[in-house]
Amino acid sequence: MSTEAIMQALRRFFAKRGRSSIMYTDNGTNFVGTSRALSTLNWPEIVAECAIQKIKWNFNLLSALWYGGWWERMIRTVKQLLRKVLGRACVTYVGMETLLCECESIVNGRPLTYIYDDPNELRVIKPSGFIQEIKGNETVDLDARHLRKRIRYLQNLRFQLRQRFQRE
Repeated sequence: MSTEAIMQALRRFFAKRGRSSIMYTDNGTNFVGTSRALSTLNWPEIVAECAIQKIKWNFNLLSALWYGGWWERMIRTVKQLLRKVLGRACVTYVGMETLLCECESIVNGRPLTYIYDDPNELRVIKPSGFIQEIKGNETVDLDARHLRKRIRYLQNLRFQLRQRFQRE
């Protein structure tokens, strides 16, 4: 991955999740290059104009390869699962993007704390609780009748939008 690709990925990430003030990465040349590119910017001017904060980069120590092991393990797990699920299937870009977003939701929906049997106990802490404050963001399975009704509704909205666009 090039430094430019990392910069674009950061822009997409910040657009979805908000700006981070600290980034933890390994010592890949693309991350080091991005850090250098960001450090050459006039941050006081950017902060004054855009009300954003400078990003602090924390790189893993070169002599401590186990640093970042927990996120590298998560990456490996996701890659293995994707290989098993997809196999040799050909997936479009949009299909892959959708699959990765759903995969992100599944990984971030895992519990970080012990799950109690008693429903009156403390709420389970999940990464998604820190990332998004929306509860129940998963898609609900619909029955055929409800699905047809929903499709007709969306078609009607599209028709009205098209008519309004042509008229106005």
